[in-house]
Amino acid sequence: MRSGSCKPRALRDRLHRCRHPRPHSEAARGRPECQEGIAHADEEAVTGIGAVLSGVRLSGAGKRPTRRGGRDLRHLPSERACLVVKPKRGNALASRRPGRTFRIGFSIRIPMARALPLSNKTSLPFPSPTFQPWPSYDPQRPQVGYDTDAAFHSLYDEAQTATEMNDRAMRRQRHYLIPQAIRQVRNVPGYVAEVGCYRGLSAYITCSAMIAEGISCDFHIFDSFEGLSSPNEHDATEFKSKKIVAGNTLACPEDQVRRNLARFDFVQYHRGWIPDCFPGVAEKTFRYVHVDVDLYQPTIDTLKFFWPRLSPRGVMLLDDNGTLFFPGARKAIDEFFSERNDVVRFETPSGAGIAIKMA
Repeated sequence: MRSGSCKPRALRDRLHRCRHPRPHSEAARGRPECQEGIAHADEEAVTGIGAVLSGVRLSGAGKRPTRRGGRDLRHLPSERACLVVKPKRGNALASRRPGRTFRIGFSIRIPMARALPLSNKTSLPFPSPTFQPWPSYDPQRPQVGYDTDAAFHSLYDEAQTATEMNDRAMRRQRHYLIPQAIRQVRNVPGYVAEVGCYRGLSAYITCSAMIAEGISCDFHIFDSFEGLSSPNEHDATEFKSKKIVAGNTLACPEDQVRRNLARFDFVQYHRGWIPDCFPGVAEKTFRYVHVDVDLYQPTIDTLKFFWPRLSPRGVMLLDDNGTLFFPGARKAIDEFFSERNDVVRFETPSGAGIAIKMA
């Protein structure tokens, strides 16, 4: 099928502007033309006519289809590319050619030697029409070990029931790191700690992992059991708990947490606000510390206290490292570690962060 045989007039006009930018456009002033072309083709030419995409791919001249999504166009070795659009049923384009695929050709003029660096965050529109942050789970076709880790998911379900917590996909993925971290520190000296426990979900998983790995030491929990402390100028207030105790959010009474974790006899509770509840363990060292206190000040205070007491090769799990609900926590983490050279730190897509202390 010819590329122009079914293009509406508006689509033709937009693609014409992609191929032939006006003399005074940003592309003519030195900005790579493929940037403007992609922006028009992906965001305006396709979505502007109401196409609901079920699949978009790019291919270069004389080559088999390459990676999915407009963002890889800049790496094509060819100067010719086409956008392949497969509309869903009921779409305006689909009604004209049911079951057909439309090839929309447009030119790019960036040789491979001038390919844009991946660090150039302004080169392409975001999100693109094919952006898929979390792939759909197909139980008939698992893709990664997490999908088939029955031991973890059974443990998580058990902990979720014991603590009366609801299920959230990203929280489950964040907590998937806990047994792995505990496994890594089984031969590291020190105690285990959690700062901020809420109802005890992550603590339940930690205790179970300690037993599974043969770690016999006390597990120290630090919490006010009265909810969050007062936020400061670094914190946002968008997140609100559905259950409020004594006028504060994210509060769970201590006796309820103790009941939730009653089967573990090696848990030590330290009630109080951060950092006032820390002095009782000032002389101890730790192999693993889970930090989940949401706000800037308690996060920075926790890091300042526990990092010097973390053993070499010890692991600190930072639950709020990437969350957008609590920007103060991330700011505190970035500030604390920015000048340190004794840490390996990274963030996972689920929002959790890992900090490993160098020997």
